[in-house]
Amino acid sequence: EGTRYLPHFARAFAIRDELTVLREETTAKAQALDRLPLGVLFLDDRGQVREVNRTARTIAGASDGFAIGREGRLRAATPALTAELEALVAQTCASDGEPVDAGGAMELPRPSGLRPYNALVCPLRSLGFDIGLGRWRAVLFLRDSETEQVPPIELIQRLHGLSRREAEAVWALSHGKRHREIADELAVSVDTLRTYLRRAADKTGVRRQGELVRLIIGNPLLFDDQ
Repeated sequence: EGTRYLPHFARAFAIRDELTVLREETTAKAQALDRLPLGVLFLDDRGQVREVNRTARTIAGASDGFAIGREGRLRAATPALTAELEALVAQTCASDGEPVDAGGAMELPRPSGLRPYNALVCPLRSLGFDIGLGRWRAVLFLRDSETEQVPPIELIQRLHGLSRREAEAVWALSHGKRHREIADELAVSVDTLRTYLRRAADKTGVRRQGELVRLIIGNPLLFDDQ
């Protein structure tokens, strides 16, 4: 009699295992974002803050040119700057254009007299984020010019969960280098290089190397100073 319930128990255990893996992946991603010296804020379709990393919490808590108001609303040092920031976020969240062209940047002056924060708003799809929530539309990065900058390869690692070698391969590919040249630089075979690039594509959710390159060169955090 009890055997008829076995498939249901099996399914229940399978769901439990899937949820456990999901929680572990979510925790790992959150920990990776918390290691970034950049503030990272995920925004919904109304431009409201849904999730932040540790650096963003620290920046917002200081209330020195940037804060998070009621209902997750973004706040700058003055009403005029707040309106400009909100307009930039709204435009990004509503954009239906090419990901590489969407979004924008602005400076956020700080009343303390320290150098302004650099704010960069991008559609989530432009950075290869798979949040799984349809209303999460954009990500806001805050860079503190007073702190040390993150090397691009390390930033690629942290943003996309790549290994050091995978990030090095992708970074070199984004600069137009050929497979043989990159393989020689990394002191690996071309087949091993292709494995690095295939894994990087899988982790970023793209299918072709051309898409992988566009993902990297379309990230202003990596190329805005070049």
